[in-house]
Amino acid sequence: MTFKVATQLLFTGYYKSIKEYKLANIRQKRKIKELKIQVNMLKDELKKRPKLGVGTKKILSTEKTSLSKAQIAKLEGKKRVSWTNKDIVRALSMRSFSLKAYETARKKLGLPLPCPRTLRVYAKNFTCAPGISKKILQILGERDTDSFSKVCGISFDEMSIDSR
Repeated sequence: MTFKVATQLLFTGYYKSIKEYKLANIRQKRKIKELKIQVNMLKDELKKRPKLGVGTKKILSTEKTSLSKAQIAKLEGKKRVSWTNKDIVRALSMRSFSLKAYETARKKLGLPLPCPRTLRVYAKNFTCAPGISKKILQILGERDTDSFSKVCGISFDEMSIDSR
């Protein structure tokens, strides 16, 4: 076999493999386009579906539910919600027990709760100066009126006084 024939065979085989790769690539691009169209159709169908049924909305709108207006709005599909102090305080008390349990309640169970970042910002701006705290009194005033929720704690701390 001459060098020229060997080169032609090698080149022809190489050319076929490139050609095969190009065809496979074209097939993959077509498949991707089809899947993108299918995804967009499913997204449109999902947008058309109501988040909550009429019966569920009636149940949530009654005063007997323990969900706030912001939580109901979140369940209805609203992306941004203005959380009230009451919502944030409730969430902080849940979060104080366990971050993992709080995240599970939010993400896995789908409970409409403020994100941890909102809680951190609220807690960061919360100050406890000496004396009577108006913010604490406001929070206590926003709590439920049942006897269990009226339990309050008073905290005292000792300090040293320098005699000069």
